[in-house]
Amino acid sequence: MDVFLDILKIFGRSVFVVFFFGFSIFIHEFGHLLAAKWRQLHVERFSIGFGKPLWKWRKWNIDFLVSMLPFGGYVALPQLDPTDTPVTESGEKLPAIKPVDRIIVAFAGPLFNIGFGLFLGVFIWVFGVMGRPPADSFVIASIPETYVDSKGLNQSNPEFEVLQPGDEVVAINGQEFHNGARQAFEMIVYAPAGKVTLDIIRDGSKLQASYVPAKNAQFEGLGFPFFTAVRPPIVGGILKGSAAEAAGIQAHDVLVEINGQKIVDQDFLTNELQLAEGAPVTLKILRPDHTDHTDHTDRKRKEKNYKEIIIENVQAVLTKRPDGKMYYLLGVDWRMRLCPSPVRQLQDVVVRTYRTLHGLFDRANHIRPKHLMGPVGIAQNLYNIVRYSLMTALSFVVLINFSLALLNLFPLPVLDGGHITSAIIQIIIRRTIPTRLAVRLQYGCFFLLIGLMLYITFYDVMRLTRSTPMRSKTGTSEPATKENGNAPAGDPAAEDPTPAPPGELPAEAAP
Repeated sequence: MDVFLDILKIFGRSVFVVFFFGFSIFIHEFGHLLAAKWRQLHVERFSIGFGKPLWKWRKWNIDFLVSMLPFGGYVALPQLDPTDTPVTESGEKLPAIKPVDRIIVAFAGPLFNIGFGLFLGVFIWVFGVMGRPPADSFVIASIPETYVDSKGLNQSNPEFEVLQPGDEVVAINGQEFHNGARQAFEMIVYAPAGKVTLDIIRDGSKLQASYVPAKNAQFEGLGFPFFTAVRPPIVGGILKGSAAEAAGIQAHDVLVEINGQKIVDQDFLTNELQLAEGAPVTLKILRPDHTDHTDHTDRKRKEKNYKEIIIENVQAVLTKRPDGKMYYLLGVDWRMRLCPSPVRQLQDVVVRTYRTLHGLFDRANHIRPKHLMGPVGIAQNLYNIVRYSLMTALSFVVLINFSLALLNLFPLPVLDGGHITSAIIQIIIRRTIPTRLAVRLQYGCFFLLIGLMLYITFYDVMRLTRSTPMRSKTGTSEPATKENGNAPAGDPAAEDPTPAPPGELPAEAAP
C-alpha cells in the first residue's frame, strides 16, 4: 500500500509540473492568438505542445493541434516574419502589418503571463504561504578559517579575518533585509563590484566588516558565504492547547532567554527544554508594541518598540513527534502565514531579474550564465517544492510567469521584445528594416539563444546528478537528557524543508 501511495504522489507531482509549466507557456501563446485575431492577422496554426500532432482540427481557418510533447505551445504568424512579402504555407501573399499591430500582438504574450501570474498571486495573497516570520537580522554561528577551492586546495577564508561567531548582521552594503539570512545571503551573492560590507553588532557595539567574497566551490563558484547562520527565535504561531498558549506567548514574540541563559536559536531552546525534563522554566521575551498583521512581507522596515516580558513557571509538554519519539515542546510554530500582494510578488521578480542581469555583466561578481536555470532546472525545482507545499508551488508558478514575461520583453530579434523594438524603429524611420539585415539578426540571435539554452540545460542536468549542499546546523535525533546533553532539531514546525524560489541565487540560501 505504501508503495502504491508513493507512486500516486509521484504521478500527482509530475502532473502538476507538466500542467502548470506547460500552461505558463500556453497562456503566453494564447495571448498572441487572441491579439492576432483582434488585429485580423493571418494565423496558420495554434499548437498545444510540440512535435508530432496527436489530434488536429480546423476552425476559423486555423489548424488547432494537440502535439506529442506537452511542454507549452506555439502560434504560427507568418506576418511577423522579417520579410517584405509575407506568405502563407500554401504560397498565398499576405499584406504587411502595421507597426502598431506588431506591437500589440507581440506584447500580448507577456501581458497574458503577467495577468495569469497576478491571478494566481491573488490566491497567494488571500490564502497565504507558510514561511518563516520576517527577521531583520541573523547571528553568525560558525566561520571556517579556510575553505577548499575548485582545485581542491585550502585557501584562507576572507570572512574569518573580519567576522566572529556571535556577530549579529543587520545590513548588507548599507541595505536592510527583512527575511533573515536567506535574503541576506542572496544580497551577498548579488553584491556589486565584488565587495561586501556587513553592518554588525558585536558585544553591543555597531561595527562594519568588509571583505571580498571568495568563490564557493560547493555552490558552483558563486560568492556564497562560508559561514553558517542562525535565525533569531521569532514565534510564528501558537498551537492550540499548548504550553505556549497557556503561558501567554504570542506570534511575533522574540524568545531571548531561558532560565537566565541567552537563547541563540531554536535548537538551543529545544535542548534546554529537554534538559529541564518538564520542570517549570522562566522565559524572557521581547514583544513588539506595533505589529502589522495584514502584510508580513512589507519591505519597508518599521521601527518597532519592544516590550520586555518575563514569563515564569512555563512547563513544556511531553509530546510525540512524527518520528514516534517523545520530546518536551512548547507548542510553538516557527512559521507563519505570509500574504504578499500580487503587486509585491511582481516587484520581487523585477528586482531579482535586474540583480541577475547586473551580476552577469559585472566582471567583479561571480555570477555566470551557468548559474541560471533553464526548463530542466525550473521543472526540477517546481517538483521539489510541490512535495512540501501546494501554495508554495503555486507561488513558484507565479514567479515562472512573471519571469517568462520579462524574458520575452528583452529587445532581441527572436523574442517579443525584438518585434516591439523593430516596430518602434519602423515608426521612427518610417520604413521597415531591410529584410536581409532583419533575417541575419534573427537567425544570429536564434542560434545564440539555442546555444545558451543548451549550455544552461547542461548544467541543469549536472545538478540533477549531485546532492544539494546543506547550510543548516545539524542536530541529533535523540532527545537531550542530563546525561547526554543532545537535542533534537526543534519543534516539528521549526524545520523548514521548503527550498527558496529559484529566482534567488542560489536556492539553498536558507540557514
